[in-house]
Amino acid sequence: MAPKKKTKATKKILLISLIITTLVYCTYLIGTFLKYETTDNAQVEGHIYPVNPKVGGQILEVLVDDNEYVEKEQVLAKIDPADIELTVAQARAGLAQIEAEKAAALSVMQSSMAASKAAYTNIAVTKAKKERLNTDLVRFTNLKADDIIPQSKLDDLETNVEVVNSQVTAAQQQYLASNSQYEAALKKISSIDAAIQAAKVNVRNAELKLSYTEIKAPSSGRISRKMIQPGQVVRPGQPLMAVTNSTDLWVVANFKEVQVSEMTIGQKVTMTIDAFPGKIFDGKIESIAAATGAKFSLFPADNATGNFTKVTQRIPVKIVFEPTELKDISLRAGMSVIVKLIK
Repeated sequence: MAPKKKTKATKKILLISLIITTLVYCTYLIGTFLKYETTDNAQVEGHIYPVNPKVGGQILEVLVDDNEYVEKEQVLAKIDPADIELTVAQARAGLAQIEAEKAAALSVMQSSMAASKAAYTNIAVTKAKKERLNTDLVRFTNLKADDIIPQSKLDDLETNVEVVNSQVTAAQQQYLASNSQYEAALKKISSIDAAIQAAKVNVRNAELKLSYTEIKAPSSGRISRKMIQPGQVVRPGQPLMAVTNSTDLWVVANFKEVQVSEMTIGQKVTMTIDAFPGKIFDGKIESIAAATGAKFSLFPADNATGNFTKVTQRIPVKIVFEPTELKDISLRAGMSVIVKLIK
């Protein structure tokens, strides 16, 4: 009889212990539910920069491998620059030709300016000579009327006056012609200046395309999804690889819409990450999305058509780590996270 009583007593103790344990666990779950908001629909996020060529061509070299760490502006791959180098040479030759045309036009402008000044001076000299001869003509006419001088002197003076008149007219015509040539050269230089600016733009554009033959890292980080090999022909915008920044990381937690009513910016958060069991990470809410995740899906739900089934929506919440939390911790974008915050 004694062993049976002992067995019954043991069963009672085990039953009571199980009931107490269940009650404690239920109490804990209820307390946690009332005190905390939690979700396991969360993951680590980071900047993933696509690497795309800006010019097309054949890949000469690939200088990195998958998962290799690179610095910003480090050369990742090189495209054959031969065709673009020819374009640069042509653009520079075109610029040199236009600059030579400008130099010639400047020379014409300077020579026409000098000719214009000389013609202007000649006009002044011939007009002064004309005035002097006209004065002499009046005096010689009076002297001839009194038979003081012979007719031959008066005739010579009249001839000289006609010659000077022709010289004045020629000087004036030369002055006008030089001015016209100067103005034409000036207009040509203005149009050449515009052509030089366009040629410089062409040179700069060609040089810029030449620089694009070196494909550089848009950010520091690790190489991911490398999809190119030497000899491959690529086109502008084609995805070649990606650079994942592993230093600027955050968490996006997708809480149910009924959980976010009391959430505020700056609210403290604790997190656990599956890759680091037992370690608790501290963080805070940086922002709450302005729309549910479903609104940004490829085919958002349209509740105005068909039968309606209510589905609890989730709202993305961005959580940032405290500054010292990631020291000596190597997180990766996409890692699963469990987020817990006090109500």
